[in-house]
Amino acid sequence: MKKIIRFVIYGILFSAVIFAFIYIGTYDFKDKKKTANEQVALKFSSIKNDNKFVEVTMDQAINIVKNDGLILFANPKNKWADKYAYILNEAVRDTRIKNVAIIDVTVDRQQNSLKYQKLIKALGDYVLYDDLDNAHLYMPTFIIIKDKKIIYFDNETAMNYGYVDFDKYWTPELEETKKNMLLDGINEYLRVD
Repeated sequence: MKKIIRFVIYGILFSAVIFAFIYIGTYDFKDKKKTANEQVALKFSSIKNDNKFVEVTMDQAINIVKNDGLILFANPKNKWADKYAYILNEAVRDTRIKNVAIIDVTVDRQQNSLKYQKLIKALGDYVLYDDLDNAHLYMPTFIIIKDKKIIYFDNETAMNYGYVDFDKYWTPELEETKKNMLLDGINEYLRVD
């Protein structure tokens, strides 16, 4: 009798181990891949998952600046850039624009990397220089390039950072004005010549 009980217990344990191996072997441990939009939303607190932003590399950013597209240079840790990204996303939401490239060039700017220097060269006269003749691309900066020409360049928000209080700057009226200005640039980009 003891042998039968022991045999049944061993059989149950053996079945449980086999079941566990099968379960663990077929379980998908990979994290669910986030879409490009969701990845941007994780970095920018005011941006929701249904945004039109796609993060790009520095090489892709240089290519856009030299050719065609919409690109936002923004540091997600900066509340001014975060707010600008929110307003830009609201502006493009109901347009035919499929996506807006977005990139944070903070590290490349601090290191003055070769890719940052290429970007600065591609931007030409739109770049500001400090007293020591160092080129700076301040963020947020939004650029629209059409037919290899910059048709819209906006760094006004970046230029006010530090001089105006955030809450006094971003009034509902200014948000609406900024959105309309962005829409004017986007509509110029979408216009068929």
